[in-house]
Amino acid sequence: MHKVELLQQVMNALSNNLDVAKVKITYTNGEQLKIAFDEAKDDDDDDDDDDDDDDDDDVE
Repeated sequence: MHKVELLQQVMNALSNNLDVAKVKITYTNGEQLKIAFDEAKDDDDDDDDDDDDDDDDDVE
């Protein structure tokens, strides 16, 4: 798990007064936690890095 890296990033953002637009965490069991703080710009089409294999059944 990347607990230390996550905590370092959060602490860095908070200590430097940085705005956080989105947080997306994918757990090892595949579940995801998505937190979008700016709902006007919430674009859920950024699933390029998802590891779902639902559409891999296509045979050519």
